[in-house]
Amino acid sequence: MPDEEVSRTANIRWVAAAGAISLLIVAGVAWYLLRPTRVTNIQDMHTLVERLDDMHKQIETRQQSIAEAVRNFNATHPDDPIKVEDVRALKLKDLQHQILQRMVKAEKDVSYQGLLDEIGRQDTEISRLNNEIAAIQARLPEPVVAKRGDTHHDLSMKFLTEKKGLLSEKAKEILDKMAVVEDIVPGFQVWMMYDETTSVFGSFVTQGTASISPRRAQVRSKRALMVRIEKAQEGRKKAEAQVETLASEKAELQQQMEQTASALQAQVEAARQEKEEAQRRAKEKEQAFLEAERQMNSFFYAVGNLDEFKKRGVVKGGKIGQAGNEVFSESLDLRLDTVVSLSAGDGGLGRIGSVKVFPSSLKKGKDYDIFYGSDRQLATVKVLNREAFLQARRIVFGIED
Repeated sequence: MPDEEVSRTANIRWVAAAGAISLLIVAGVAWYLLRPTRVTNIQDMHTLVERLDDMHKQIETRQQSIAEAVRNFNATHPDDPIKVEDVRALKLKDLQHQILQRMVKAEKDVSYQGLLDEIGRQDTEISRLNNEIAAIQARLPEPVVAKRGDTHHDLSMKFLTEKKGLLSEKAKEILDKMAVVEDIVPGFQVWMMYDETTSVFGSFVTQGTASISPRRAQVRSKRALMVRIEKAQEGRKKAEAQVETLASEKAELQQQMEQTASALQAQVEAARQEKEEAQRRAKEKEQAFLEAERQMNSFFYAVGNLDEFKKRGVVKGGKIGQAGNEVFSESLDLRLDTVVSLSAGDGGLGRIGSVKVFPSSLKKGKDYDIFYGSDRQLATVKVLNREAFLQARRIVFGIED
């Protein structure tokens, strides 16, 4: 190959490469200048979200128009109807395909062409609206798609505390001043923005993929509320009618009631007195039973100076003397406790030298045990053999110096 031709080929390649690079630079600059800019303030977001919501409503209206056109068409073609189950999930190309198939079968039926033209017109508008929606969404912050159980308040609280780092108290203060959407349907889009410089929070709800718009959801909720109110009113009217009927019956029965009132009152009073008497007797029996049971499980004891007890004959030769029951004024129910606490003052002494337990048939270490305080001011008798103490019945705790 001649040198001149080689040089010409190299120049062409260089120019082509430079041109490609220039195109890439121009494309990059164009993308940078024309890229969608995200909104930075709540008012702009509100405006765009309203436009977005309006476009969704326009799409829904056009889908309903298609569904209405199909229904009207099917009404005049009952033998070969067009199948449309869900207008929101409608694939217009499939619908157009159904119509074209029928046009082939019925070449002279111009109504097919009219329906096809209507669907095509609406499809073009829906595509245009979807493109505009995509352009607007590119400028908006990412929305939260509501799930079952979500509420507008909870989603907003989560956004402010988790995404924006606000304290719960501050977030609650902000939300208390904001009107929230009462009924959130799965698929709703919740748009949120927080201006940290002004502490202003904005949140808006659009339909998203839900089968109903926020406005219609509120209307449905209010309608359901009205139905409940109407049912309550109907119930009230029925209740009022029943009240009137009962009032009439009451008037008829009033005379009979007055005639029998005295007799009924006497019967009631007699029954009341009989009931009170039965309750009193039952209470006395219960108390007597409880007292007998307590005594069966208790021993009665006297605490005092051992020398005094001996002088008075309360104890004689290791046994209990003929002292009256008034001496044994204290008792211990062994179901509740097994300890008797003694003090030096009980024996009129400055300290406790020892404690003797009578009758002496009760053995220390077997039937009871005695523990003394370090300063000998207090002593504790612990019952070990419950049956031995109940059998002895009357016990003397004699304190000596």
